[in-house]
Amino acid sequence: MINDLNSRLDKLGPLPEILEKLNLLPNINEKVNNLERRFSNVENEIFALKNDMRIFNAKLNSNEANINDLSSRVVDLEDEKNKLLYENSELKERVIDVQARSMRENLIFSGIDEAPDEQVKGAKNSHTENQLKLFIKEVMKIEDEMQFHVVHRLRPRDDGKLRSIIARFERRKDRDLVLQRAPATLKDTSYRVNEQLPMEIIERRNELWPIYKREKRLGNECKFKGDVLYVNNVAVYPSSKRPVNRRQIRTQNSAPHIVNQPMIPIPTNT
Repeated sequence: MINDLNSRLDKLGPLPEILEKLNLLPNINEKVNNLERRFSNVENEIFALKNDMRIFNAKLNSNEANINDLSSRVVDLEDEKNKLLYENSELKERVIDVQARSMRENLIFSGIDEAPDEQVKGAKNSHTENQLKLFIKEVMKIEDEMQFHVVHRLRPRDDGKLRSIIARFERRKDRDLVLQRAPATLKDTSYRVNEQLPMEIIERRNELWPIYKREKRLGNECKFKGDVLYVNNVAVYPSSKRPVNRRQIRTQNSAPHIVNQPMIPIPTNT
C-alpha cells in the first residue's frame, strides 16, 4: 500500500510545485470573478442600450407622426393660400370689370383747345360740351348730333399741356362712330381719341402692344377686346391676366400666351 501511495505521489510531481500551483488558484479565481463582473457589466450596458434604442424608436415614430401631421398641415395651408390667391384674383378682376363697364360709354379726347369761357374758375361743363361738339363736327367731320350724359375736363396737368376731355355718350352707336372715325380723320394731327379704361387694362394692353404692331406689319387682323389681343380671332393674353382655375396660380407663365379661342373681335383704337 505504501508503495502504491508513493507511486501516486510520484505521478503528481514534486510537492513544492503542487503547492505553488495551489497558490495560483486564488488569482485564477479572482480573474474569473473579474471576467464575470465585466461580462455582467457588458450585459447591463447592452440591456440599457437596447432600452435606449426602444425609447429612440418610440420617439422616432412619434416624430415621424408629427412630421407627417406637419406635412399635412403645410399642404392644407398651401391649398388655403392658393384658394385665397384665387379669390383675391377673382375679386380684383371683378373690380376691374365693374370699372370697365362703368367706363364703356366714355371716350377721352386729347389736344382740344380750351375756350375762354372754359378757363374761368367754376365754369360750367356745358361750355366744354359745346367745345367738344364743335370739334366733332369741324375736325372729325361728323354731322350727327351727339348727345352726352356728361362732358368735363380733367384736372390741370403738371406738364402744362391741354387738359383732356372725358365724354360719356348717351348712345353707344355715337360713341362707336366717333371711335371708328378717329384714326382716319385725326391722322397726322395732335388730336387723340381713346377709350377710357381702368389702369390695369391699359398696362396689360401696353404689354401686348409690341405683339400688336408686329402682327399688323405681317398683315394679320389685330383687335383689342378689354385686356385681350385677338390676332386673326386667336386670343393673346397678357402675363398678368388671371388664371382660369386655382391650379394654374402656381404654374402661370410670366410671358404673354396665346390661346386658340376664336371670338368675334370688336373695333377699338389705342
